[in-house]
Amino acid sequence: MAFLIHTVKDGHVPPFEFLPVGDGTYAVGDALVFVSNALAKVSTGVGQDTEEGAHYISMFAATEATSGLTKYPVVKAADDNIVWETTLSAPDPDIAAGLKYCIYTDGAQHDGSTTKGFLEVIDFDGKAGGR
Repeated sequence: MAFLIHTVKDGHVPPFEFLPVGDGTYAVGDALVFVSNALAKVSTGVGQDTEEGAHYISMFAATEATSGLTKYPVVKAADDNIVWETTLSAPDPDIAAGLKYCIYTDGAQHDGSTTKGFLEVIDFDGKAGGR
């Protein structure tokens, strides 16, 4: 899936920031983090938890080949007024409201790990992967 806006608590339109992205293919809803002065898609060991910088969600779809030269629209993931919707990367029998999870290696789901997590669960539809 992806990280998609589910609700904005105070009703404002989330502000877009236009930031440079690194080489790669991006889709709307990808989780991004700064790497070498440009945003990169979260992947194995890159931006999965709280220790790796501010996270953003892409509001664009593109393939970029000129690292850092083009700026694209993103929304800061840590806006407390935005509720994001995504899926589980695998079944998680322990998921519960209030737990904070990390981002999965595809940059589009949560990974089931609560170590250094920052994505707080407020509600869920099931415990099976892909939900």
